[in-house]
Amino acid sequence: AAHGARALVDVSDGLAADLGHVAAASGVHCVLDVDALPRVPGATPADALASGEEYELACAAPDGLDTAAFARDVGLALTQIGRVEAVPAEGTPGVEVRDAHGARVDLPSGHDH
Repeated sequence: AAHGARALVDVSDGLAADLGHVAAASGVHCVLDVDALPRVPGATPADALASGEEYELACAAPDGLDTAAFARDVGLALTQIGRVEAVPAEGTPGVEVRDAHGARVDLPSGHDH
């Protein structure tokens, strides 16, 4: 929080699913860039969206966050994978994924308790 983080969630139930929970609770729309998702060798973008086995954290922070200072002080490197926006006029809070051409990518389901 000292670095400007607004939300932080572990993505053990799947990146898309857990960011969906954050979006719903915060009343926002998360837009992810499928090409920016970190992946282990052999993993597909769908794997990266659905998996939680990497035990990563997703952090929402304002533009301009000093990622070098964050990494130095917290000991975690950050990778920007998308942005948080206001909910579209006819939409609901949630997550969407786009490719480099702006086309929507289908969301896989994550683990639901």
